[in-house]
Amino acid sequence: MKLLTKEIEERFKRIGSQENIKDPQIIVKFFSGSWTWYATEYDQDTKTFFGLVEGHDTELGYFSLEELESVKGPLGLGIERDIHYGFNNKISSIRLNETVIENDTVPPGEYGAIHFDDDDTVSPGEYNFLQGWDDGPKVTIK
Repeated sequence: MKLLTKEIEERFKRIGSQENIKDPQIIVKFFSGSWTWYATEYDQDTKTFFGLVEGHDTELGYFSLEELESVKGPLGLGIERDIHYGFNNKISSIRLNETVIENDTVPPGEYGAIHFDDDDTVSPGEYNFLQGWDDGPKVTIK
């Protein structure tokens, strides 16, 4: 399966940067096993997506098309694109660890990791995008 079609690429171009949008639109969803990637932006020059990734952790970050295309799981299965996932979904509509994130605030231009407590709730506070990078982009949970 082709992960990035011309139609999807054109949609990324039309929507452009969503950096200053509090609740960005998801353009395409990829999945494999327990991992899911929700892409909200795509840089055609670097072939890099930005979006929400659910895997070992749940975080906003960058992932490359080349990386997605190179992954092969058990039995040689690769990452797939969810062809039934519509274009009208927003980040806030995703169920994260069985908890619906509704009232959290991501300040314009600031992104970061979403961390869950033991009881699957999100603690208020400010989180770094990459652990150990004190000056990295942040997300604020209210």
